[in-house]
This record gives sequence, structure tokens and C-alpha cells, in this order.
Amino acid sequence: EDVELLRRTREGEPDCFGTLFRRHHRMALGGLVRRGASPELAADLLGETFAVLLEVVRDERRELPANPAAWLLLTSGRLLIDVRRRGRAADSAHARLGLAPIVLQDPDIELILDAARDEELLARIRSLLPPEQAEALTARVVGEADYAAIASAQATSEAAVRQRVSRALATLRATLRSEP
Repeated sequence: EDVELLRRTREGEPDCFGTLFRRHHRMALGGLVRRGASPELAADLLGETFAVLLEVVRDERRELPANPAAWLLLTSGRLLIDVRRRGRAADSAHARLGLAPIVLQDPDIELILDAARDEELLARIRSLLPPEQAEALTARVVGEADYAAIASAQATSEAAVRQRVSRALATLRATLRSEP
């Protein structure tokens, strides 16, 4: 369905891109914040990630991503790595498209911080679970990513991701039952 939204955007239905953005922006923001991005940096990288995707969609010579959610996670992660390497966020796709810079207001920052507020809980989850299970569970539950996107990001099958999430939940249930 996400690929269909990209295809329709390419064919001249810009509202479809907005639908894709609304569907996946929290997942991408959450992933950036969990990787240590500040709210301001996460917002900048989110904007740049979607701007790069829009460039891909507009370029008829380029193939549309087969799994847009996974593409967004991977691209935002790569942009964050680039920021850490260079010391500043790139806004080249934003500039090429003529998009205005993102200016955050207090409510915007609060929404982004909501994704990070559960960091204590996420740290506890990471301490109780093997890394693959913790990553799959947080991507699915906190990031609201679908199994296909997680599988692509973790370079494994959807079945493996489902099993990781299931095992993680079973471990957490058992831990909660054993605690006073």
C-alpha cells in the first residue's frame, strides 16, 4: 500500500505523499531519537529524509522503494551517521526542492520528546532482552513499524522478526510476573 502511495504521488497526487508522511513520521522520529538525536536534529533529519524520498519519487528514472518504511528508517539512520561524521545536518535535498527550513515550536519539541520519554523503559527492556529482540520489540511497539520494515532494517525475514517480538514479550511477561 505504501508503494502505491508513492506511485500515485509520482503520477501527480501529492496528497498521497502526505498520507505516507502521516503514516511513518513518528516511526522515523522515534528511531532518530532512540539513536541519540536531539529533538531539533531529529526534526531536521526527518525533513531531509522525506525530502530525499520526494526527490526519488519525482525522478521517473529512479525505482520507487519496495518497502518505503524500511527505506525511511535506513535513510534517516544514514543521515544521522553523516551528521555525526561531519558535525552538521545536511539539507541538500531540502534546498534542491526549495523547501523552507523546519522551525520547531514548543509543542513540536514536546511531541518529539514524547518519543524519548520512554528511554528509561527502553533501557530496562534492552537490559532484559537480547539486542535483536529489544530492537525488534521497540521498532514494532514504540516505533509502530510494520514487520516488513523491521525485517528489512534488520536484514532478516518477517517470520524471524515476529518470533523476536513474540519471545521478547514472553520474556517481559515472565519478568513482570516474577517481580513483587
